[in-house]
Amino acid sequence: MITKPIFQFPLTEYLVTLGGGTCSPTLIFIGALMAKVLPVKGIKQKHENSCWAACIRMVLAYDNLIVTNDDTLASKCGVDANKCQDASKMMGICKIYDSTDDEALVPTLKEIKAEIDKGRPIIQCVNESRVAPGGSSSGGHYILIVGYDMDTNKIAVIDPADGNLQYPTYQNEKIYLIAYKKDMYYAQPYYTKKGKPF
Repeated sequence: MITKPIFQFPLTEYLVTLGGGTCSPTLIFIGALMAKVLPVKGIKQKHENSCWAACIRMVLAYDNLIVTNDDTLASKCGVDANKCQDASKMMGICKIYDSTDDEALVPTLKEIKAEIDKGRPIIQCVNESRVAPGGSSSGGHYILIVGYDMDTNKIAVIDPADGNLQYPTYQNEKIYLIAYKKDMYYAQPYYTKKGKPF
């Protein structure tokens, strides 16, 4: 059994327990407090530009389909793992692409909660500079949003740059990434669905 502390509440610390490799979401209710983190295993990207592949592999693994490494996934998609890729196109090939909204570059905490409550992680593109609605986010970085805490205004994120789970405070425009040691701007959310690729 693996236990991971998720969010610090004012009075005490609560734990998320992930048992025996199950992929059931963990839900915590303490009175009016509510937090949820999906049991997604972190994966570190193999190449400098394979964050897209690592995020897709995490979603596939969460759905019990293991792709051994970024190169294998890229080969199945017919692309180079170490080149920036359009996440929606690669997700489409893997049959996990649900939808996105070009006008909503930043998912609201309510939208994040809705997706996580459905048991679906969100692949989120972030960028060093602001991206205008409908603009290109090429050259950005992909992370995976896997949880939320409505009471403390935090989200749970796996950054494939280091493969670690972190709990940044939710902000409207940007997110602090530990591996980059700086704020990155939200560029585009990509909503996932359970797929049966390959």
